[in-house]
Amino acid sequence: MNSLEIYNILVQSYSDEEFNHLCYYHFRPVFERFAAGMTRTQKIQELIDYCERHGEEQTLVERLRQERPNRFPPPSPAPMESMESQEPPGAAGDHIDARYSQGFVNRSTGPVHQQFGGTHHHYYHDPSAPASSGAAPAPSGSAAPAPPATTAPPSRRMMVFLSYAPDDLATVQSLYRKLQADGFQPWMDREDLLPGQNWQREIERAIRQSGAVVICLSSRAVTKSGQFHRQMNRALDVYEEQPDGTIYLIPLKLDPCDLPDRLRPLLHEQLELVFDQGGYEMLRRALQSRAETYHPR
Repeated sequence: MNSLEIYNILVQSYSDEEFNHLCYYHFRPVFERFAAGMTRTQKIQELIDYCERHGEEQTLVERLRQERPNRFPPPSPAPMESMESQEPPGAAGDHIDARYSQGFVNRSTGPVHQQFGGTHHHYYHDPSAPASSGAAPAPSGSAAPAPPATTAPPSRRMMVFLSYAPDDLATVQSLYRKLQADGFQPWMDREDLLPGQNWQREIERAIRQSGAVVICLSSRAVTKSGQFHRQMNRALDVYEEQPDGTIYLIPLKLDPCDLPDRLRPLLHEQLELVFDQGGYEMLRRALQSRAETYHPR
């Protein structure tokens, strides 16, 4: 199936809301790049381009096959041949249905097969999302394709914004990897901003879309003016909009340091977390608790 066929399925078979659900639950990095004013056609092209760049074409095809099976008719049965004319399996001349051997059309290199190597990103289905309409029947004589995972811990759906000072980059990148390994979706500018994006707007959107914000405090961060303090103050503004008892803003000390004035009242209400003194495990548990009740915006 080539990119034009995929484009037509998305245009003809998905409403705006259904397409946004598809991207949010299964292709989150694409959803997060949608900007105000983008048309559905532009969003669809963004999804197709992303899948081509990241080797996710087959993932997209299988997702569409599950959600829109009527757009994937089963292949016609192979013509009957006499026993004398049949060749053993795997021999030259075996019939291969072109619908299954053809891959996406790559704009720069032409058609490529649907078998891709490399690392694949897996996106998990929210149980509250609209139910799939079922999977298409598998071709006769072959195993049905394994569907993507449809359940996952709630933490896998929750984005966690990391606010930090540039001097603490190495430590925060370590924190970023730990959170990834534990199934969360951390966000930090050095890892997630793309060339050409409006960084101020993307950071604002990431803070708004995150289920929790971790303020990474250090002696270097609290004594310097700049972006760290702007992010912290913006996160505090969003925190003040949350219902009482919500786990949203979590200060994490990377080293001994004084607290910024706006954080002091907050830390009177919370346990102090120190990264290298068991703080990460407490942070993980707090985020897991938040994820269990979090509903994406």
